[in-house]
Amino acid sequence: MDETAATVTTLGGLSRLLRELRRRQARHRGGAPVTYRELAAATGWSHGIVGDYLSGKVLPPTDRFDVLIRLLGATPAEQGQLATARDRVEESRRPATPGPRGPTGSDRPPVVRQLPVALPDFAGRAETLAALDRWLDRAGRGVVAISGTAGVGKTTLAIHWAHRLIDRFPDGQLHLNLRGFDPGAAPVPAAEALRTFLGALGVEPARIPAGLDAQAARYRSCWPGSGCWWCSTMRRPRSRFARCCPAAPVRLSW
Repeated sequence: MDETAATVTTLGGLSRLLRELRRRQARHRGGAPVTYRELAAATGWSHGIVGDYLSGKVLPPTDRFDVLIRLLGATPAEQGQLATARDRVEESRRPATPGPRGPTGSDRPPVVRQLPVALPDFAGRAETLAALDRWLDRAGRGVVAISGTAGVGKTTLAIHWAHRLIDRFPDGQLHLNLRGFDPGAAPVPAAEALRTFLGALGVEPARIPAGLDAQAARYRSCWPGSGCWWCSTMRRPRSRFARCCPAAPVRLSW
């Protein structure tokens, strides 16, 4: 373990160390390895993201990595070595030179971080959160529409859920209140919403097309990738606001 942790530089190598810890812990306990669901229950994370950490799909944030290796039985000395290895992997994943020029004609903008602050006293909705976790674990990516009456807490739920899974969205997070249920203001026009999203994604105002369909096409071409989180509050997801969706929504009634 000592020599391997000291030389690992890739996410795949780091995940192999985590799996080795899991197998060693099982041998010491004289039973089967701890399951993803057991780790999820102990941490409050989804079992899908636990699987992503152990399979090398996602690099755990520093605080989560520390929790994970302690749960997998790493000794204090190993914890320090593994934390150093994790930092080395993160450093190796940073581009050494500016990335390719994006659709704006300039260097690719920084990752968008628009996720609002989650309510600290959020409680309940365990069944709905579990349904969302199951959907994401099954689908991997896509758009889910949470429907319900005004004021029931759909946006609060979506933001709370996104914070629980924030490390599954490394490509950025987009958020816009389209005022779908705001009695004091008119809904945001689709063209205005698209211009807002395009600006957040680094498209210069002069390069934003005039027509709505052209704006929607440019928006889809600028979409950061499957690791980006998107949330908007709207009245009818399949109406004209559907142009703002990066994909067709799967409806979850609430």
